Amino acid sequence: EISACLVGSEMCIRDRPWAWDAELEELLAKLALEQADLERAAEHADKLLKMVLEHAEHDSHRVLTARGLVAQIAGSRRDNAASLEQWQRVLEDGTSLYGAVHDTVASAHSAIGVIHFNGGEVDEAIASMRTGLSLREQLNGPEHPALLTELTNLGTVLAQREASAAQALYERGVAIARADGKASERHLATLLGRLAAIADGEKRYEDASAYARESWEMQRAINGETHPRAIGALCNYAASLAQAEHHAEALPLFEQAVRLDVMKRGADSKNLLPALNGLAKALQALERYDEALEQLENGARLIVLHNEKGRLPLTILNKAIKLQLRRGGKAAVEEAARHLAAAEPLLDDERVPAPYRTMIDDRREDIRKARGGKG
Repeated sequence: EISACLVGSEMCIRDRPWAWDAELEELLAKLALEQADLERAAEHADKLLKMVLEHAEHDSHRVLTARGLVAQIAGSRRDNAASLEQWQRVLEDGTSLYGAVHDTVASAHSAIGVIHFNGGEVDEAIASMRTGLSLREQLNGPEHPALLTELTNLGTVLAQREASAAQALYERGVAIARADGKASERHLATLLGRLAAIADGEKRYEDASAYARESWEMQRAINGETHPRAIGALCNYAASLAQAEHHAEALPLFEQAVRLDVMKRGADSKNLLPALNGLAKALQALERYDEALEQLENGARLIVLHNEKGRLPLTILNKAIKLQLRRGGKAAVEEAARHLAAAEPLLDDERVPAPYRTMIDDRREDIRKARGGKG
């Protein structure tokens, strides 16, 4: 199918034989990105940029397009430094080539805002994203589907500070996406997921479940049930049910999420951690403690295997310690101590919130008491 598309390309392949390979690399990079195969996407995008710089360095539009794709994929891989470098080049060159009010310039401002947000620079993120949104509105009007990326990203940042402001942006985006129909269904699925998170944070669990279910159903229809976005949406829907104390309903959904993720990415994938944590929580709520511990032990294994850091690994290790101590016996206490040893280095990150530090301190004291007051 890709070859057939290239036959109809406006490029003169005979005059520029490299152009065939370049367009093929661009299409393959976009396809891999859509399939969330980020390593393969980066490989094709890097080849594309190299070809363009070698053969068409004076074709500024083509160079900007290639840089933007490389930057987008680097951002998806959380390589913020590489992504920022490319987007800054796009911003500078795009402004020089097109002027300050242009889609390429708007995209660069918005993407740089995402990078600032990923680096914890919230004020800078908001400023860049607002600039990107303002440019889109100038170019397309206030209700155009071209605004959907900016509305989603700015809402995500504002949600850290003012949920009502984020909700207003998401609802505006949902209205635009619904009116646009099938062309904007991917954005709609994402925005519904964001609204679910807002509702969950405000303890409107029934609303959260409704949004999360629709988001999951859309992601599954768009991408297939084994796509990472569909699995993530399924896990979020299950979590919303668990928050509403519907643990019996949440349990099979978490089990399904684990099964699909193993099918897609293997039993050693670190992406299993959210589903394993949710599954353990549901099992524990249903007083199936041994089964819950089994899931947490698997999660602890993956944390060590991938040297994972952050709040979720600390949460999983904390639960594993508590359930091991609940079992009782010397062997269980030593297993709990092993999990504590895995948690300790994660506290070196200064971004770990105080409640998580207190949580691990409490588990350390529990283990000390379980050992008869010894260290």
